[in-house]
Amino acid sequence: MSQPSHLQLLVQDLLKPQAYPEHPPQVALLETHISYLFLTGTHVYKVKKPVNLGFLDFTTLRKRHHYCQQEVLLNRRLSPDIYLGVVKITLGPEGCTLGEKGKAVEYAVRMLQLPQEKALSRLLDTDQVTPSMMEQLARRIAHFHSQAETSPRITRVGGWPTVRHNVLENFLQTERYVDTAIPRSAYLDLKGYSQAFLEVCRILFKRREQEQKIRDTHGDLHTAQIWFVNGIEITDCIEFNQRFRYGD
Repeated sequence: MSQPSHLQLLVQDLLKPQAYPEHPPQVALLETHISYLFLTGTHVYKVKKPVNLGFLDFTTLRKRHHYCQQEVLLNRRLSPDIYLGVVKITLGPEGCTLGEKGKAVEYAVRMLQLPQEKALSRLLDTDQVTPSMMEQLARRIAHFHSQAETSPRITRVGGWPTVRHNVLENFLQTERYVDTAIPRSAYLDLKGYSQAFLEVCRILFKRREQEQKIRDTHGDLHTAQIWFVNGIEITDCIEFNQRFRYGD
């Protein structure tokens, strides 16, 4: 997918240290399928791409601003000191800059930059994870889930029909990659097993709904989002799709 010219210019401008209020010695860029992350050494500025991938829609500035605000609000549940706020990106004579007065041409989530070597994914790679660390993490996540919001609407949005929809949608969206990224036999085995599991456990899923176990959770918790810094920091929950975040 080719980038719009204005987005190319924005990326070029935000790679310049003078674009930032802290005037870092250099700026590094990380790119995902939905965001640009500009790393200054002390902070990270996350800019959402103007994309529509079906399960998310960032195609307007208003939507990107809204989801930047949601990202800060939701991630402060687990890491209140990491997510510092949403900053404007404005266009002036020297190009795009952050935090200046004027009309916003884009928005960024401002975060403290965490040391990559403290991510659980890196710690696992270097065999630095202990059983006590994993017990600490399990207690932290269990406490978060016990306190997470629940309601009839959250149960309705995140219950068994949504679980089923999410699972089957995965297979629908990955079918084009059969015999390219995955053999057809493996794809069909996984799809068949998943469909059978959903049906066999349907009563269990329904009972869990009645017990108010459907909560507003993280939605994308994996080892690259977990940091053993200042105890434990957990980042980057899903802000753009409630049916991915509401779950058991």
